[in-house]
Amino acid sequence: AVQQFIYTSNELPLFTIGPLSAERSSVRIPKNVHRSLFNFASLVGDACGRKVAYSTKRHVNPLFFLFFSALGMFLVLSKQSLLAPFGMLCIMFANGTIYAFTAK
Repeated sequence: AVQQFIYTSNELPLFTIGPLSAERSSVRIPKNVHRSLFNFASLVGDACGRKVAYSTKRHVNPLFFLFFSALGMFLVLSKQSLLAPFGMLCIMFANGTIYAFTAK
C-alpha cells in the first residue's frame, strides 16, 4: 500500500540515481502500467511461494523466509520504480511460503 504514496506522478522514471535524476530521466512509464506490473509481481510471488512450500517435503522454519520480506521491503522503499515489482515479488513470496508452511 505504501507504493501508492511513493510514486505520485502520472509518469514514472525507470532509473533514479541522484537527487535530480528523476526529472531528467528519459525512460518513463505510465503510472498505471507500473501499478499493474507491481500487482502482477504480487500475484506471481504469492503463488510461487505457496507452490514451493506445498511441494517441499521437509518443514522449514517460517522465520527463514523473513529474509525475503526484508529484501523486498528494501527494494520497494528504495524508490526505484524498476526494482519495486521485484521487491513486491520477494515480499509476497515470503508471505506465501510462511502461510503455506504454517497451514500445512
